[in-house]
Amino acid sequence: APIVLVHGLFGFETVDLGVVRAAYFRGVVPWLAERGITVRTARVAAFAPVRVRAAELARQILAFDGDKVNLVAHSMGGLDARYDVAKLGLARHVASLTTVGSPHRGTPLADLGHGLARRAGVGAALAKLGMNLDALHDLTTDHMAVFNAAVPDARGVMYASVVGAPRTRRGVTRVLVPTWLGLGAGGGPDDGLGPAASQRRGGRVVGGGAGHF
Repeated sequence: APIVLVHGLFGFETVDLGVVRAAYFRGVVPWLAERGITVRTARVAAFAPVRVRAAELARQILAFDGDKVNLVAHSMGGLDARYDVAKLGLARHVASLTTVGSPHRGTPLADLGHGLARRAGVGAALAKLGMNLDALHDLTTDHMAVFNAAVPDARGVMYASVVGAPRTRRGVTRVLVPTWLGLGAGGGPDDGLGPAASQRRGGRVVGGGAGHF
């Protein structure tokens, strides 16, 4: 079955950085293609709430011909994909969903960022830049508790997750070191964006220690 790669918040397929073109899923597409695996890359709004991104993703999945697809979704993309499978009738089109670093229980960073943005009244300013404050709200711990109750795993779809939790700062992207240290101070491993415990979902969990929820 084809693999569909789904990006997260602020996602892109490719972006030009001066003379360098960077891919979001760097090296993944050619690696899979060399092994004879059909790969497609979904493209949804970079900064929008789950309900908007999920609708865009669903239209793309339904447009693919052939067998069921295997979704590999990074970060917020995992929440979009879960919503599609559970709420938008995509279960019959999806064989498996593997989330990578997705904040299934939310992240304290979103709690902090959303709270500060609301108090500072920057919602209107962000809207002018094409950024929706609802997207940040969707990643808060309170919202994800509601989301998880309303969006159960679908029967017939295999769920798995890949957890990011570097043990030392050498494994962390430099820009995320401060948040990696901050989240770690709150207890438990993290990847600089969300706790490892929040990233675990499904019948098989890889990385970040054992255990499911």
